[in-house]
Amino acid sequence: MKTIIEPTAEELDFSFSKYAIANMDDSDIRSILTENLGDESISQFDLRQVQIEGKTWTIPGVDKNTETKELKGIIAFKKITRSYWSKGLEESSESTRPDCYSDDGEFGIGNPGGECYKCPLAQWGSDKNGGKGQECSKKMVLFVFQEEDILPIVVSVPPSSLKNFKAYFMGLTSKNLPYFGVKTKLTLEEAKNGNGIKYSVIVPALDEILSKELTHKVKQYADSFKNALKRSTAFPESAQE
Repeated sequence: MKTIIEPTAEELDFSFSKYAIANMDDSDIRSILTENLGDESISQFDLRQVQIEGKTWTIPGVDKNTETKELKGIIAFKKITRSYWSKGLEESSESTRPDCYSDDGEFGIGNPGGECYKCPLAQWGSDKNGGKGQECSKKMVLFVFQEEDILPIVVSVPPSSLKNFKAYFMGLTSKNLPYFGVKTKLTLEEAKNGNGIKYSVIVPALDEILSKELTHKVKQYADSFKNALKRSTAFPESAQE
């Protein structure tokens, strides 16, 4: 599947004023976090985790969940994570503490641990079930700002969708656009593996372009918020016991 970006004359500077973070500065976010959380640090798992069901996104809310076919927002920052379960996800689950994990996709902590790019479990074709994939699961985590929120939602990009995102980011690069300088639209397509099992693939696309000034504002805010996040593990607290 090929993700195509086709900027047009309609892609003018995005009206950013309707975003809650537009009129905030570093002191604002620090003040609100301090008032609501005190001295407690936060991790990505304290933020709202977006779920995928077929071709529908489910976004958790304070009072109710929102379901949508198109998820739109500004990807303020992203990271690569890796997780390895010796028993495999068939016998474990993503809520179970992995044997080895990496919060940056570069260095693993646990067993076997060490530099990810050298690890046999991170090589293509290492799937113990004989597949072409990697035994150590590689994901991309997106922190996405929506209009009404000053905290990002979290979108976990599965291995099957990483190729689409690489094509998308390459397309943005060719147009001299940073990913945090645009509003991105995420949709879902259905696919099947070699065994006929259905799964969802994320398809990113350019929606609107921010001005240089507003892009700088998003970058500043994202850097400030990243400093508020503790260096989280590749699994939620429920799996750390």
